[in-house]
Amino acid sequence: MICKLCKKEKPLLKHSHIIPEFMYKALYNEHHKIHLVEPNSDSKPKLISPGHYEKNILCQECDNEIIGKLESYAAKVIYSGKNERNEDLPRRNFETHQGIKMLHIKEIDYTKFKLFLLSVLWRASISKHKYFDGIGLGIHEEIIRNAILNNDPLDEYLYQVCIIACNEDVPFTRELILNPKQTKGEDPLITFYITGVFYLFSIASNPSLNSKFKLI
Repeated sequence: MICKLCKKEKPLLKHSHIIPEFMYKALYNEHHKIHLVEPNSDSKPKLISPGHYEKNILCQECDNEIIGKLESYAAKVIYSGKNERNEDLPRRNFETHQGIKMLHIKEIDYTKFKLFLLSVLWRASISKHKYFDGIGLGIHEEIIRNAILNNDPLDEYLYQVCIIACNEDVPFTRELILNPKQTKGEDPLITFYITGVFYLFSIASNPSLNSKFKLI
């Protein structure tokens, strides 16, 4: 079978996560399960294994080596605030004139962190899981695939990302993962909400006109 990332004929894994499992850790119960709630259904919440995953999309090398290394780095940055040497990353909290609280983290590996975020976006686009039905990158899917495969973060104005964390004082914000959404039109905005954090991807047809959105 053909791996979706390297496009080579290889044995494919039976279990590849679309959203990395470490991003679900706030939802686990004592049996390492999470509750699935379907808002438009009359069915009761049910316990499932964590994460959305698929079979026969990635080979072991692409899943474990290429994407796996990006995930390992991102897990340290997002949940520990540390670098690969397990050292604390320099950070500064400040507030804008509009009253928006910001966190500035320095010394993040731009290539690794951006490619990790793009890998989540790309996997959501290639997924056939109903959870990701609304996500489709079109011609951008191949551009991002090549970027991940070749360790190329692309131009800073391409596929810009804004990360917004909810106030921890708001109940249940850390206990939800919502279906990702994509706006319509030529320049869609794709939004993931994962355990209290919004990840907003700008898919601009003309990135130079979208520079004011740049965060990563």
